Amino acid sequence: MNKICVYAICKNEEKFVDKWLDNMSEADYIVVLDTGSTDKTFEKLKNDPRVTKVVQKIYSKEEWRFDVARNDSLELVPEDANILIEKSSQDGFLYLKSTKFVFSVFHKFKCIFWWHI
Repeated sequence: MNKICVYAICKNEEKFVDKWLDNMSEADYIVVLDTGSTDKTFEKLKNDPRVTKVVQKIYSKEEWRFDVARNDSLELVPEDANILIEKSSQDGFLYLKSTKFVFSVFHKFKCIFWWHI
């Protein structure tokens, strides 16, 4: 059986995180890498039972690179997940169930959905 995992990288998304979690609730796993929120984003994610795993990793200005953060967030994905959904834009948080998906095959996963609104 396919296991769906939503993974995201976030920072200071407190005002969007509840709506996003509502929209992602049908996934088998939700994993999030918080890159140093100074609002209540990390606490909200940490205390929400729908979130499988949330880690906060603060990158210095010199070490910040999106590809590094993406790789770090992929490390949070459970081994038995084989379909990934990635958050790639703020607006994309709210429109997962729209038809604006791009399909791609990636490593061991059957597919990853990226969406841009």
